[in-house]
Amino acid sequence: MAQPDVRQGNPHPWADGPFPLLVIPGNPGVRTTSNTGLLAICVEMANVHNILLRGLNAIYLQCPYVKEAADVADFLLYVKAWADTVHHHHEGEERIFFPYADDLARSAGLCEGEDRSLMQSNVDQHRAFEAGLLEMTNHVERVRQGKDVYNWEELKVLIDGFADVLTTHLHEEIESLFRLERCDGEKLGKMFAITAQEGARTADPV
Repeated sequence: MAQPDVRQGNPHPWADGPFPLLVIPGNPGVRTTSNTGLLAICVEMANVHNILLRGLNAIYLQCPYVKEAADVADFLLYVKAWADTVHHHHEGEERIFFPYADDLARSAGLCEGEDRSLMQSNVDQHRAFEAGLLEMTNHVERVRQGKDVYNWEELKVLIDGFADVLTTHLHEEIESLFRLERCDGEKLGKMFAITAQEGARTADPV
């Protein structure tokens, strides 16, 4: 079990660190927009990103305290499921939502040319952490197959190799969505819903 979290006198180990969570758009003092369709997307995306961050924080906080073989097996399945979820989430964005958002952005005059993309920066950030995420996933698979021995310090080093880049992306992607403010929010919302439905349909149920 994790050691108590003493930050701000909190005796309980919550998964709100070490990688910071997003503040949800639309709340007092937080970025918002009068485009209600877009705001709904930003809120939902921020919540999804916080799920990913809490999962990462849980892994990072708990990995030193997993000792028994059965617990290690369960924990590594959790790590693999988390990594698969990150990959699946970003693959759906790139394949479905981002191209449509860019088409709407061009129609709204938000791009300087047909080859310009408001969403490309997000794709570039995906590429920046993919190798590190894959390296960690491959390590976890080797341990699960008995080819390597579980070592929480090694797992943390692998996480440290990509976590800051991933965290930066999960925060900055919300700001990139706000650049779509002049787009049709209803159309964006429908495509975002389609992306989410496709993600649920193609996700590994295990």
